[in-house]
Amino acid sequence: MSARAEDPADAADASASAGAAAAAPAVSGAASASAALAEPGGEPLRVAIVDDSRSQREGWALLIGSQPDLLIVGQAGDGAQAFALARREPIDVLLMDIQMPRVNGLVAAGRISADARVRELGPPPRIVLVTAIDLDAYVPGAAVAGAYAVLYKDVDPEGLFETIREAAAFRGTSFGDEE
Repeated sequence: MSARAEDPADAADASASAGAAAAAPAVSGAASASAALAEPGGEPLRVAIVDDSRSQREGWALLIGSQPDLLIVGQAGDGAQAFALARREPIDVLLMDIQMPRVNGLVAAGRISADARVRELGPPPRIVLVTAIDLDAYVPGAAVAGAYAVLYKDVDPEGLFETIREAAAFRGTSFGDEE
């Protein structure tokens, strides 16, 4: 990931809105994650959705919002807005499209994972990247950027919910600490 877009810290703030997020099969090992999922009756997992397609964001928001343990805390239309959102809102899981204008999901994931201001809010969010095309081409870049998983956008709802919950269970751990 040698190409860097303009600094998202200077970008306009993302529009925080109620809704929902999505995810699915994890790239990293997460077999033991189910034991660390959100406790019934506990605080819901905070999810943010990032996609340049408003209809995609709203669809995921409706789907994820149907789950009582998942709370949408914000939405953004590109990686620069996602970076701004992550710097001001504690997020457990960030569901983010890879291919977006201005700052793509891979660049944004790397910046969010490493940013000191994001860490002031708590552990950085686990990032689940989504794509409509060629999943395998993005896995190496996603791993370098610190993403937890890469999924196709047409992931089934149960796979999406499971991936979000698994990703949140590993929030605050480093890769290699999961096993």
